[in-house]
Amino acid sequence: MHLRTMQQHLPWTIPYSEKFEDNKSSYADMQHALMHIVKSAGIIAGLIDQYDHGEQPDYSFPEIRKRTCDFVMCALRIANTAPNGAFDLQSAVLNRMSSVNNTDIRDLDIALTNTEILMYVLGWQGGTIHQLSKELGVKDDVILDANADKMRELIALAQMIRNKREK
Repeated sequence: MHLRTMQQHLPWTIPYSEKFEDNKSSYADMQHALMHIVKSAGIIAGLIDQYDHGEQPDYSFPEIRKRTCDFVMCALRIANTAPNGAFDLQSAVLNRMSSVNNTDIRDLDIALTNTEILMYVLGWQGGTIHQLSKELGVKDDVILDANADKMRELIALAQMIRNKREK
């Protein structure tokens, strides 16, 4: 599903308070969505701060994933309720990515690397080739140089590891 489709079909079903509903400000919805973004960023920042101060927080990928998804959902809401009119977030993001990276990302043939595929299968949101090879018990170049048959083996291994971890 594309970002544009998500924006067009964004459910927003949780009712606001009566006080909020009485607010006639043209930016109230956008402000509310922005506050949820700040709240989610604060939760993630709190986990990072705990780590910075020597604590070992539960770097709960489900919590980080949830809060990162909140960023996207609220960005969709902002795009739908901007005071000057809704805008196409997908086009805006592509344009912004292109300008920041000084390239037209729409011209790129985007494919996942072996590393990205295996991290996705493991349920990871990111990491390094070294972390991945350690998790799978193989050398880095086994992953980097894997052909289609070897990737099928590695994907099956990653699925098995994830299933054991989630039990």
